[in-house]
Amino acid sequence: MLLGVLVHTATLGSFGVLESVAIFSDFFRMAAFFMVSGFFAALLLGSRDTGTFYRQRLANVTIPLVRGLVLLNPLTLWLIFRHHNPAAFPDAGLAEIARAVLADTEGMQGPLVWHLHLWFLFSLTFYVLMAVPAALVLRSEWLNRKLDRAFGALPALVIPAAIAICVAVGVVFMRAVSEVTVDRYAEIWLIRVTLSYWPFYLLGMLLFWRRTEWDRIHRIDPLTFALALAAYVLAEQTKIIPGFDQGSEAIRIFGESLIRCAVIFTLLFGFRALLDKQTAVGS
Repeated sequence: MLLGVLVHTATLGSFGVLESVAIFSDFFRMAAFFMVSGFFAALLLGSRDTGTFYRQRLANVTIPLVRGLVLLNPLTLWLIFRHHNPAAFPDAGLAEIARAVLADTEGMQGPLVWHLHLWFLFSLTFYVLMAVPAALVLRSEWLNRKLDRAFGALPALVIPAAIAICVAVGVVFMRAVSEVTVDRYAEIWLIRVTLSYWPFYLLGMLLFWRRTEWDRIHRIDPLTFALALAAYVLAEQTKIIPGFDQGSEAIRIFGESLIRCAVIFTLLFGFRALLDKQTAVGS
């Protein structure tokens, strides 16, 4: 989340190193956030009844969302508008800016999107609403028997890569769902990104209940990094194949998801090494 501050600062202009931070952190920042969110959602589901879970989680997500949309975004959009368009729109008020944002006025500069950085709260709202039915599937005896059999047949060192591949397949599938449903009629980025990150949230939920696999992904995993690199290379090579644009894009998304998993596993490894015992903070 601290990296997010640097990312949004970089939208104000050319800041060199901050832009590099933004590009680098995009490989893991929100994926890690959603995975951790799913992990703690599963924890809360185990200690609260369904009604209490929904009341508390939806309040924690939707109240900041509504307040941000009403109190922060109009002023933020006005400031961004004036910063990026000082000459073209010197006297623009909130009404003119609102029309420009909603109509996507040609020639307008700057990251003027109505939801701005609050998009992830829309995604979290959807994930919370789906958490209870998702938990029923993820905790089902049928699924866990399948997972026990699959993971039991694999060497421990291969399990992180296997988990990453499953997540990457899930992301590609969700992108395909978005393409053949919503994107066919209107390209709604908010829906596409919500579906694309959902597998990471579901992974966090699943790993809360499957502690053996949770422990095993706390490592620097060369195999997952290597598979991600291979997917990127393959995506570049297949771009030249006529009519294979969508296939090449699917391979790229697959590799992107693998690298996100690999970085998340590395972060978990690092933080466990640094914070492996109780401290006096907050006591």
